[in-house]
Amino acid sequence: MRDLILTFWRLNAEKAPVSDFVPIIDDDFALVAVNANGEEVVRFDGLRGLEEHQAGKEVYFDQRFTLRSFVCELQRDQAIAKTTGLWECTHREPGGATSETLK
Repeated sequence: MRDLILTFWRLNAEKAPVSDFVPIIDDDFALVAVNANGEEVVRFDGLRGLEEHQAGKEVYFDQRFTLRSFVCELQRDQAIAKTTGLWECTHREPGGATSETLK
């Protein structure tokens, strides 16, 4: 499961097309990201949700994901991974003259 998550993050950072994700996920998967307060900040369900997420990332460049912690729970036919990570990138709005580093 850890390798799957790291592969997902690598593909995500590379803005890979959804077809590159198909070998590691199916349409029944969901991703929910929460902040330190437990508030949902990102959610997408299935390949369609992933495709929409990837399309919305055109303002982010040089993305890097660093895994800080990993816990996996198996529940019947599901695996639920809880991770803590650091996302770093450069952000520039379309047509913007400057960019900013985000963490």
